[in-house]
Amino acid sequence: VQDSFMNNIGSRYGITSGSRENTLYNALWVAQALLRKGSVKTVSKRILIFTNEDDPFGGITGAAKTDMIRTTIQRAKDAQDLGLSIELLPLSRPDEDFNMSLFYADLIGLEGDEVVQYVPSAGEKLEDMTDQLRKRMMKKRKVKTLSFAITNDVCIEVNTYALIRPTAPGML
Repeated sequence: VQDSFMNNIGSRYGITSGSRENTLYNALWVAQALLRKGSVKTVSKRILIFTNEDDPFGGITGAAKTDMIRTTIQRAKDAQDLGLSIELLPLSRPDEDFNMSLFYADLIGLEGDEVVQYVPSAGEKLEDMTDQLRKRMMKKRKVKTLSFAITNDVCIEVNTYALIRPTAPGML
C-alpha cells in the first residue's frame, strides 16, 4: 500500500536542492485549475496540504530560494482570491515541532498569535476529519426490533441500531 501511495500520490523527494522544479507551486496550480470550475456560492472549495516539512525550500539558497518562495506564496494568494481556501494540516515529527513561521504562515496568511495557535487547532481538525470519515464509512445497522404491547390492539415497535462498533487494526 505504501509503495502504491508513493508511486501514485506521494512525493518521495519534495523540493530538491539545485532544482528549479517547484512541486508545491505546481500542486497549487493544478488544484486551482481543477477547483476553478463551478459556482463559489454552492460549493466550499478547499485545498488541504498535509506535510511534515515545515521548510520546503530549506535545501535551496540565494536568489533561487527567494524566487521560489515568492512565486509559491503569490500562487496561493491567487487561489484565495478566486474563493479557494487553503488549509494546512502539519504533521509534526516525533523529535521536533512543526514551525509555521518558516514558510506556511505566509502561505495561508496567518499573522501574530494565529501562528502559535494554528498547529494545535490543526491537530484537532485532523482528528475531526478522521471521526467524520469513520462515521460516513460505517453505516448504521439495525440490530433488533423491539415490540411494546400497550393493549391487545395497540403495539409500538422500536428499532435499535449499532452506533458504535469496535474496529480492527488497519480499518478506518
